[in-house]
Amino acid sequence: MDNSRIPGIEVTQENLVKDILPKSENKVIVLVCWSPRSQKSLELIETLSKFNESDKGENSEAPWELAHVNVDKEVQVAGALQVQSVPLTVGIIAQQPVPLFESVPPNEQIRMVINKLLDLAIQKGIGSASRSEEHTSELQSRE
Repeated sequence: MDNSRIPGIEVTQENLVKDILPKSENKVIVLVCWSPRSQKSLELIETLSKFNESDKGENSEAPWELAHVNVDKEVQVAGALQVQSVPLTVGIIAQQPVPLFESVPPNEQIRMVINKLLDLAIQKGIGSASRSEEHTSELQSRE
């Protein structure tokens, strides 16, 4: 699959340090480590993209940003994140990685983990993260 058609910010070694980590000082980043060899990876990115869309407020911005890294192309980023299998999802808050989940959990677990990540961000004074539990019943019913 062409990376330009995958939802979220494509992460490379260069923009991880220059853009993504600094952005995590103000906004939660949810980073999916994926491989084109893994259909589950692409399904997880699509699911997270739908949650990100449903979390958008009146200003059309979600309290978190979706990003993805192709571990086959970006071997150094995968090594730095200690990726051993895909998909692997990591939160980034204030330039610190927070392990979220491996594989593809049920939608309700994804929502719970994102809400806890946003709560953690609030505790650390990052962004104006707000929990979103509305708009999720439709996504949860898709299981």
